[in-house]
Amino acid sequence: MLAIYKALFNHVIDQYDLSIKNPCHGIKHFSVVKKLKYLPKDKDIEAVKKICDNKQKFLFVIIFIP
Repeated sequence: MLAIYKALFNHVIDQYDLSIKNPCHGIKHFSVVKKLKYLPKDKDIEAVKKICDNKQKFLFVIIFIP
């Protein structure tokens, strides 16, 4: 959200040639812990494919096209 506010204030300040300082300047972002997302194993993917009907298999193939 902070990035959006910074961009909004910067845009308005530039657009209207205002001589004010961006009030968001100097505010630091919260640190974010990056995690590896869960990737299912091939055997789990194959197990899901086996229980899908034809329409679901079609959608499955579209989603997982490399």
